[in-house]
Amino acid sequence: MKIYSFFRALACTAAALMAVACFDDAPIWDEFEDLRGEMSQLQSRVDSLEKSMENNISAIQSMVSVGSIASWAYNAETGKGVITLVDGNKITIDQEIKGYSIITVEKGEDGVYYWSLCADGEILPLLVDNKKVPVSVTPALKISDDSEWLISVDGGKTWVNTGISYYAEQTPGQDTPADGQEPGDDSSDDQETVPEVVVFEKVELDGNNLVLTLVGGEQIKVAIVGEAVFKPAVEELWFARGGYEKAVAVEMQNVKAFTVTEKPEGWNVTTDESYVFITSPSNFTDYPSTGTVKILVIFDNGAQPDIVSIKVDHEPMFTLARANGVVSVKLSEKTGEDFGGYVLIGLLKSDFTPEKVVAKLNAEHESLEVRTGSETYNLADIIENFDAVNEYVVAAVPYLPSTQVAQGTAKYEVTDVTSVETIAVESDWMIKNLKFDSADFHVVMPVTEYYGGFSDKETWELRGRADVLEMLNAGNYTSVTEIQYDGPVNGFPDGQVYESMNPATEYVIWYVPVDAKENDLYTENSFVEFTFTTPDVVADASIAAPTYEIKDVTSGGFTANVTPAANTYKTYSAIVKSTVLEEMTEADIVHYLIGVNHFSYGSAAGSITKSSFDPSDDVYLLAVSLTEAGKYGSIVKELVPLKQLTFTDAVGVEVTGVEYDALGNSTLSLSFKGSPVSMTYMASSYNIWGTELQGLLAKEQLENMAVTVEVSKLGGKLILSGLKVGEAHTFYAVVRDAQENHSYIYSYDFTPTIQAEYVFSSNSDYSYGMPKLSGTLSGAANPKTYVLNVEKPATCLKYWLFFGDAEYIPKDPYQAVDILVTMELEEVGVGETVHTESTSITYSSVVYPYSRIYMVWQDDKGRYHGVYEHNPNTK
Repeated sequence: MKIYSFFRALACTAAALMAVACFDDAPIWDEFEDLRGEMSQLQSRVDSLEKSMENNISAIQSMVSVGSIASWAYNAETGKGVITLVDGNKITIDQEIKGYSIITVEKGEDGVYYWSLCADGEILPLLVDNKKVPVSVTPALKISDDSEWLISVDGGKTWVNTGISYYAEQTPGQDTPADGQEPGDDSSDDQETVPEVVVFEKVELDGNNLVLTLVGGEQIKVAIVGEAVFKPAVEELWFARGGYEKAVAVEMQNVKAFTVTEKPEGWNVTTDESYVFITSPSNFTDYPSTGTVKILVIFDNGAQPDIVSIKVDHEPMFTLARANGVVSVKLSEKTGEDFGGYVLIGLLKSDFTPEKVVAKLNAEHESLEVRTGSETYNLADIIENFDAVNEYVVAAVPYLPSTQVAQGTAKYEVTDVTSVETIAVESDWMIKNLKFDSADFHVVMPVTEYYGGFSDKETWELRGRADVLEMLNAGNYTSVTEIQYDGPVNGFPDGQVYESMNPATEYVIWYVPVDAKENDLYTENSFVEFTFTTPDVVADASIAAPTYEIKDVTSGGFTANVTPAANTYKTYSAIVKSTVLEEMTEADIVHYLIGVNHFSYGSAAGSITKSSFDPSDDVYLLAVSLTEAGKYGSIVKELVPLKQLTFTDAVGVEVTGVEYDALGNSTLSLSFKGSPVSMTYMASSYNIWGTELQGLLAKEQLENMAVTVEVSKLGGKLILSGLKVGEAHTFYAVVRDAQENHSYIYSYDFTPTIQAEYVFSSNSDYSYGMPKLSGTLSGAANPKTYVLNVEKPATCLKYWLFFGDAEYIPKDPYQAVDILVTMELEEVGVGETVHTESTSITYSSVVYPYSRIYMVWQDDKGRYHGVYEHNPNTK
């Protein structure tokens, strides 16, 4: 379009001027940016027009090809109406918008509708190769660079210029753009707005017909035949028992016929005029417990046939769990209107069969205790003549009303005995409160001393069992004597501690009796193992996503404050690169978050920070909330653009001087360029850094090595402590201003020294800060052993000891002190040379009369005292 040419010309002119001279180019670039904004607005309007024409073409084709509609809904206040076609598609009509259309249809003499063009108030046939184009062919329209409509009938391979300008007169009386003025030019107060392109000039109801008047006056009369509806009351049906029938009401309209085309094996499905009847199979051992019922529907209003599905599923009304002599009953979340309570039957393990349970239920139906709700029961409350030394089986069965059993209209069947638990009181291993990420474990140990642990099954089979065997046989495992454990499975004695468990994962709890050795070795046969599997997580659209706030975005990462969704149990979040998410499904993401335990918390809000990325990385915030049952809702997957690193000479830092003190501190005097607000720095005694150090400092990615400080708090001075005295160091720094512009890296070389005051025997009585030395010499002949005890007073910071002959110590006291202090981390003689606490040292090679112990100490004023000579042979 013309604006593009002008835009390119202006850019080239600006570039040429900049190449030959220095001048103030701000006005040109301001105009450049204004034109860029106008171009963007104009392009949006062009896109809107093209999309509107595409919708018009689709609407006309739908109306002509269908030939009848399901309904017409019109709102007189808004002037908007919705046409629903018999194939389910909808067309929205706004009769208040009076725009234009360059394309419409006309009915030919042969009764076929053909495409026509609206040009200069005339309706002319659209001709391609001098032939009319039927409505069955879908034209494509777009706007050329010269602002004229182009049309294609071969899928966009070739385009024909219609000669119609897209900003031509839109409605009667509306002005066209002035000469030299492009659409979108806001030079006038009343800026032109291109109205929406419309296809219908009028829509009227005529009895049971809808009359549509197209642009150009062509009318299409379409019969309203009513909507086609076949809608079951539910999409999913749950069954708690076998052989149970449920009726599903169906809303029907304009249905000619329907028939069942698919159902799971063993399930029975029948229909009548208003219902679909579904009966579960007699048992779920021989037949599937879940599946889909499909129904083919034929309509009598011309609508396309449809296939409607109802998912069927079986889940017991309740499940049993056992722990420490008690039985817990947990009701299913799907327990519904067909739940009338349950009964518990307990029998000795040796007497138990499902048939005996059924016989007892039918014989004692009048005296059965009906229980409801999720409860925990003592075995003594369930089993007559309960004895803790025996093993029992407890069965839970849905309750049948006693009158129905007495009248024979209902009987307990073997298929009702769906939840059974064996209670081994003296050697009970049990998982309680099993969730997707945690569990409580109960065990009563049959042995008094054992080794125990916990691992995921895959790791255990791969190397865990072998590693434990190796440690057991090497004596590197600690035994325990707990006879009962009841608590989080993660804490099972000497087991590996898991921050959280993973969903849908098999785990092993193991123990080895201490006396289980065979031929003085433990073997794989020594292990007693208990396995269980955590439930998987499942999606639930009713659960909301956690909310979040992105803050403190840098070139290396960001911080996210995450608030869990309401009424959820745990929320997980992470900040990751896009490469982590490649080919991941939503379920994969949830497993990933739980499995690596990036960051998890309960119902309270939390915060997560990560700053180890590069500015070019695509970095995402991931977050998901889960219920205690392992259901997760919408997943937060937010791409957070990182700040790009910018380096400039406008800010900088320079070391103008360095001072050293008696305590080994180095104070750098700093001068800053520009207006930096913070500085990241480090001091290193070795130079292994390449060009990447500049980026690492700028991104603050050298945790535990570099420090970031506010420039305003430095006062032009930076104190570096803890550096090794006498060794060359390099100071590296990058500063940044308030707009996150960074300086290029600055470096400064220096060697820390001690500017100390020395106090020697000539001017000191060796009293202030001096450690007290005492010792014991033992042995009848040389070499002897000497135990030196040193008591450090509070006024002493540290002291150095040297053991050897006097000839190794220079007579010059300054040299002697330097030798000891500058070698403070090396061994000179026997034992460590530098000490900061009271200590005791054993010297085993004392030779009379030559051996000496020399000492230098530093008091809390930074003064160095020495050299003090201690003779073991005379003490």
